[in-house]
Amino acid sequence: MKAIKITVITFVISISLFLVLIYFGARDYIVYMTGIVIDKESGQKLSNVNVKLIDVNDSVTTDNKGYFEIYRRPTRSVSKKIVVSKSGYKPFQITIENSDNDYKYIVKTERLSVNFDKPFYPHLNDSNVYFSNIDIEKYSQTFCAGDTLKIYLDKNDEKFEVEKIKSEMLKNWNK
Repeated sequence: MKAIKITVITFVISISLFLVLIYFGARDYIVYMTGIVIDKESGQKLSNVNVKLIDVNDSVTTDNKGYFEIYRRPTRSVSKKIVVSKSGYKPFQITIENSDNDYKYIVKTERLSVNFDKPFYPHLNDSNVYFSNIDIEKYSQTFCAGDTLKIYLDKNDEKFEVEKIKSEMLKNWNK
């Protein structure tokens, strides 16, 4: 009987110590982030843009001046990953990591291959050089970090983007 009591007491102490370690080892981090979402081409501030904080599955929408503010207490997460999206625009995704007031920004990139209906010949005098496809960026890439995060969204117009790249290639290859 005495051995069972000691085992039970040891077990209770072990569980209590474990819970204390979890309590003090697992801090909650406050996320406070402000930003403005802007159309990259026109410079206009965009309203009704969805800004989603991935780690806690919570989102806000920009106001009529393109401004958003996030204030949340995620559980045990130091990185702040946000996805910014609006119909007609390429999404923007960034992870902000913070350690000892040193910030690291990781912007998501992903290439999208666009196949041409017929070969594209960028050099007018050389039919041996041609392209059958081209890669474009699937996500918006431009931002400015500071007290307020400025996010610039690119329009999601694949056809326009491909024609722009083709035009630049023709200009550069035929100088």
